[in-house]
Amino acid sequence: MPETHIFRLTDTSRTDEAEDTYALPDLCIIDEDMQTVPNRQRMYRIARNYWNG
Repeated sequence: MPETHIFRLTDTSRTDEAEDTYALPDLCIIDEDMQTVPNRQRMYRIARNYWNG
């Protein structure tokens, strides 16, 4: 049965693009107010590659 979760626990906290696992800090950026916010451009690229790949 394929994995269908958006988030899952892993043994490591690092990004492994070959396995389609991304560490949360790698999906965020610091904005001009010094707040951690989602990096929408990176998420769009990941989603596009996932559904087009």
